[in-house]
Amino acid sequence: MAGNDPKQPLLSCQLDWRRDLDIDKFNKWLTLVANVAILGGLVFLALEIQQNTNAVRSAAVQEATSIAREHPLMYAQNPEVNRLAMADYESLSEEDQRRRFWLDVSFWHAMQGLYRQNELGTLPEQEWDVWVRIICANYVQSVPQLWERAAATHASDFVEFVESCSSGDVNILP
Repeated sequence: MAGNDPKQPLLSCQLDWRRDLDIDKFNKWLTLVANVAILGGLVFLALEIQQNTNAVRSAAVQEATSIAREHPLMYAQNPEVNRLAMADYESLSEEDQRRRFWLDVSFWHAMQGLYRQNELGTLPEQEWDVWVRIICANYVQSVPQLWERAAATHASDFVEFVESCSSGDVNILP
C-alpha cells in the first residue's frame, strides 16, 4: 500500500524538486534567449538610425549643392538679374531697388535654411565652414539698408549669427 509506505512522500518531494529544477533551468534559458533577442533588436535599431542619419545628411548636402549651383546660375542666365545684383544700389530706380531687395531676401532665406541644417547637425562641418565664409563675405559686402530690411524677415538667432561676421569672430578666408 502506497499510503503506508514512509518512502512515498519523500519520493514525491524529490520528484517535485527535480521538476522545479527543470522549470528553473528552462526559465533561465528563456530569459537568455529573450535577452539575446532584445540585444539583436537594439543592434538592428542602431543600424537603422545610423542609416537614417546618413540619408538626412545626404539630403542636406544635396540641398546645399543645389543652392550653390542655382544661385550663381540665376545670375549667369539672366542678364537683368545680374545687372540688378552688380549695380550700385543707389543708382537703381525705385522699382529696381525693390527687385534687388527681393533678390537679397531670397539669398538670405537660402542661407538661413543652411544655418538651420547646421544647427540640426545635418550639414557636415566642412560644408558649413564653406557656407560661413560665403555668408560672411556677402554680409560684409551687403548694402546696409537692404540687410536691415531683410533681417526683419529672418529668425533673430540667424540675424545675430550673420551680424557676428562684422565683429571679426568669423574668418572669411579659408
